[in-house]
Amino acid sequence: MDSGGIVSVWSDRACWTQTAWTAEQTARLTGLKQDTIYHYVSRKDPKFPQPRTEGGRIHFTAEQVLRFILEHRPRRSHTVVPRLFPRIPEPTPAQFVRAEQVSVADVGRFAVHSWQPSDGGRQVAIAYPDRENTVHINNAAAMPGALLDQLPARIEAVAVPNGEAASLYSSTEPTQTAPLVVVAERNPVYRHDPVGHGAARYRWWDLANLLRVDIPWWSPLLNELDAMLAWRPGTPITHVTPYAPTADTGYIAALAAPTDSAALRTAIDKLTTRILMQLNGPRPHDDNYLTPGLTQAAISTLNTSQPVPELTADEAAQILHHRVDKRAANQALRVANHWAFMPVLTYAIRIQPRSAGSMALRWIARLTDVTPDRRTELGFWFIANYYGDRVQPVRWLRDPYNPNTWIIHGDNDTIYAGVGTHMPAATGKLTDAEIDDEAAFFRDSAGQIWPLPDTGYHYYRTGYDGAGPQRLAETLTLLLRDATIDVHKPPHFNPGTKLYQLLSRQEPPITLTAEFLSSHPH
Repeated sequence: MDSGGIVSVWSDRACWTQTAWTAEQTARLTGLKQDTIYHYVSRKDPKFPQPRTEGGRIHFTAEQVLRFILEHRPRRSHTVVPRLFPRIPEPTPAQFVRAEQVSVADVGRFAVHSWQPSDGGRQVAIAYPDRENTVHINNAAAMPGALLDQLPARIEAVAVPNGEAASLYSSTEPTQTAPLVVVAERNPVYRHDPVGHGAARYRWWDLANLLRVDIPWWSPLLNELDAMLAWRPGTPITHVTPYAPTADTGYIAALAAPTDSAALRTAIDKLTTRILMQLNGPRPHDDNYLTPGLTQAAISTLNTSQPVPELTADEAAQILHHRVDKRAANQALRVANHWAFMPVLTYAIRIQPRSAGSMALRWIARLTDVTPDRRTELGFWFIANYYGDRVQPVRWLRDPYNPNTWIIHGDNDTIYAGVGTHMPAATGKLTDAEIDDEAAFFRDSAGQIWPLPDTGYHYYRTGYDGAGPQRLAETLTLLLRDATIDVHKPPHFNPGTKLYQLLSRQEPPITLTAEFLSSHPH
């Protein structure tokens, strides 16, 4: 880099100065014989670039060879020189031409920005996929060609981000990261890094080297089509709410109507913000940073300096008791992750009454039917996701001792019962427990039976060394101290206890007596 720094940084980091070609490659691209090349080099012909010698072989940079073709073999330029290679050594900033929407069947919409470089060549376009677009690294190579077929002849090449990124490392400056693009051209030119049929892969700074501007970039989740189509040079950075087709928080917001209570609407707004912040991550945009050459055109509307909000138990219960139709419920539940309603509801255990243990049967005996109008509560739709369409509900049940329960008895004679990460209606401490294959129960100090709360991960398994028996041992240890405690965050695990040894070696059903548990350290 020269002392001017900013003047040459564009070309210094481009692939053309970093790529070395042998005499054989140079001959193939220039159309010269190798003997001619060696002759030019030996007599230091002023028209021919001087190579460097390494290991007894000469090497030219791509910059040297392509510049020679443009200046001295112009008839070959249209079939050799890529459009991203500047036709003049130091182009000035390109001019933005227009933005237009173009679609590819079965993939989606793109915002296509056309630029006119200052080097005298034809235009170059950058096609940004929108947030509904299904382009990904495996099909990206086909996209620029499909788009180029729909664009006017004035556009010579199309670049499409392919979902990858590359980094520039420096001993004196922070590492810079920018997207990779795949490029298709109208002419069958040299392909620097060929991918797919007729496309080549480039780094963002190769594109910037031609355009000599800070090219706008929209982070995934923020690449809203209208915002990208409205962009022009000098447009202020826009604020965009993050969005992904698989996490459309509009379905969460739609649970509440304007006529619903303020408390419910507040809880749903909080849940919506929680999901958005989890989707967004800790930064207002992605990590792409390149100066000069890239500008973040949008930032998230979310305040990423704030912690991700968590619903209180009362707020989660209020949402789960809200009545909603099946379609709206399923749409919302697909967006909400399984921790969304923690600590109230995170999992549905399965109980087979014909083979259940005494604790399970005693608990089942106290369940009562809910009134028909309650069957559409979101909590019941949550439970329904655990059996799907293959089972039909025959009873919708509740535990009269715990108001926040949603239980369904299916026509397959299986009971699906919701559990959260705590059992607030319990009393005192756990005294004894029964562990079955897909459900577990415990008795508290008052003699009442309760389902064993879930940790928020996979439910408990026994009979092997691993996470299932470990989580079960941790949960039991916590409940031996306090039957109402939240078991999502377990204590330090001790694999040497008799409890873990038993759970890891024995298959269900397992009965844990008060006498055995009283000797367990807690």
